[in-house]
Amino acid sequence: MNLPTSLPLPTKLNSVGWWVAIATLLLAWFSLLSRISMWWNDASYYTHGWAVPLLALVLIARRSTDWAIVKPSSITPWQLISLGLLLLLPCRMIAEPDPFWRVPLWTETLSLCLVTGLFLIHSKVRIAWQAWAWTSLYFLTCLPWPAAIESNAVHSLTQWVALLTSETLLLCGYPAELLGNAIMVDRKTVSINQACSGIRSLQNLISLAVFLSVYFRFDWGRFFFLLTMAGLCTLVFNFCRALCLSYVFLSQGIEVQEEWHDSIGNFFATLSMVALAAWAWLVRPRDNELSLKPDCPNPEVKGEPSKASIPWSYACAFGLPQLFSFTWFSLLSPQVPGFTWQADLGKEAQPLEQGIEDVLQFDYGEKFRLVQGTNQWVEVIHFGYNEDSAAASLCSRNHPPDYCMGYTGVELVDSNSLFPYSLGGEILKFRHYATPATRLNGVSRLDVFWGSFTLDSRTDSYDFLPSSLWEKATWFLSGKLSYQRKVLLVTIHGSKNRKDAENKLKETLGTILCSTE
Repeated sequence: MNLPTSLPLPTKLNSVGWWVAIATLLLAWFSLLSRISMWWNDASYYTHGWAVPLLALVLIARRSTDWAIVKPSSITPWQLISLGLLLLLPCRMIAEPDPFWRVPLWTETLSLCLVTGLFLIHSKVRIAWQAWAWTSLYFLTCLPWPAAIESNAVHSLTQWVALLTSETLLLCGYPAELLGNAIMVDRKTVSINQACSGIRSLQNLISLAVFLSVYFRFDWGRFFFLLTMAGLCTLVFNFCRALCLSYVFLSQGIEVQEEWHDSIGNFFATLSMVALAAWAWLVRPRDNELSLKPDCPNPEVKGEPSKASIPWSYACAFGLPQLFSFTWFSLLSPQVPGFTWQADLGKEAQPLEQGIEDVLQFDYGEKFRLVQGTNQWVEVIHFGYNEDSAAASLCSRNHPPDYCMGYTGVELVDSNSLFPYSLGGEILKFRHYATPATRLNGVSRLDVFWGSFTLDSRTDSYDFLPSSLWEKATWFLSGKLSYQRKVLLVTIHGSKNRKDAENKLKETLGTILCSTE
């Protein structure tokens, strides 16, 4: 195969129109990456996303000459503008208020990849559409998975790792018992979020598997084999990681475990990537297996040259959605008033643990426990986020009590009901969670009331009320962006029944909440 020594750009790219189109293209990608990178910063499952854009360029350089350059498709300027507005503008408008909403991120990325592919064809850059399609497939691995898929996958793998770890500890002579995602050994709790937080490597290894498959030109059989190996490596190496951390915890204590936690985790994470890369190297096709179409060093594209209005059409397709969304949310949205209430836990309130702060990344937070009798107490946790903490506020709202407390061995079920509390004409709604009825035999009842309060209607109803995608989209197009949020978590231990717990909640809220108006 004859490879070109350079990838010269056509003379038309020297025109002002093409340079403006390139500038708006880069602006569109910069805008998208800046919002996706909030996931890379605040969601540990997707830290590999920082490497994906650079590695995508490596794939383009590696695969751009594997196919012959085809004749550009005929498309009119108005079709380009309409395509950009119909695909990019709705996604851009919906994604601006909440960069952590996954649906708009996926649709905007797919739309931008499609329009960018058309741009590469019309600009006559020597990148075949097949190379761009494979690169786009790899780029999708830096996006957050749909919430339901991510939650089921991570929880299932976590449970498997916890089960394998507890069974192995039993074989090693430790009286281990699995409670939820926590392991009890001789009254010592080995929390699975300590022993197995490396389950996040699943997304990293799948991204690496896709990269290696495209880089080594795998066929579909090898591609799916490597994806399977990514899942197995995640399970095996996280099991080894959890077992190692559990052993250190039981033999040396929690202080030593915390000291070695990151080192052990990084070691097994690196080992899993090395193992997957070794599998890819072993099953890679040899040179005599590759059947690549020869590429012409300087292919001549027949047909009429691109119209002068084509680059300006691309500039409009890439630039108008950015300009319109910026204008809409910066100039046309009304101001949002502040909170009309505040929580005061008193002088005996204590700061929240550092581990909780590391996960929730709040700006302020405290807790207070009130003992009411034998084996009866009420604990209030209050934390919140300021206006400039958008990423932390949006990310942490997906941490309900049944999810978080499950990692400490506490099993809760969502009662799917709200408790309304009136304060100064405003209704504060608290979602109720409780110990399952099957667990109450000989165990004190535990009721948890969770309230997440925002100033922005687009996210206020999102947490508690089931709504359609259209309803959510309309919320996101109204009102000034505001990421301020307050969270109240009231845990009631030892109540007689649901009604008794609600009465204690009402009494507690009347003590700690006050109106600011």
